[in-house]
Amino acid sequence: MRKPRRALRLGRENAAVLMSDVMRVERLVGKVLDPVSLEFVDSFALVFEGRGKVQAYDGQYEQSSEAGGGNYVSSRSYVHFPVGVGPFEQGDRVTVVSAGDDPSRVGDVFLLEAATGKTLATAQRLPVTRVEAVT
Repeated sequence: MRKPRRALRLGRENAAVLMSDVMRVERLVGKVLDPVSLEFVDSFALVFEGRGKVQAYDGQYEQSSEAGGGNYVSSRSYVHFPVGVGPFEQGDRVTVVSAGDDPSRVGDVFLLEAATGKTLATAQRLPVTRVEAVT
């Protein structure tokens, strides 16, 4: 049993090396009154902030559709986190805080579609939908 455990540890270490972005995961907990606008705004609790990465799977999950006389293509994206962080829930908001290898991703915001897992994972790979970009 030592070799599979060693392989898993090495796999997790290698996956973590590629997580060069800093990601913030927040969970909607309710509404609070904004003292300036006097409107109720969403309130979030911090779930995790640390290493991660965004991964788009072009082609394999790509869908081409026609709408309003034009074509558009959508592809599935995932966020990757180290094993053991979280726990995450469907609907959590994921924001790219810093991205040293691709600064254009800073401010990208995604919603977690599902918080799935598997046995002997080298990383948590969670499906997301991009919702907005914050600059």
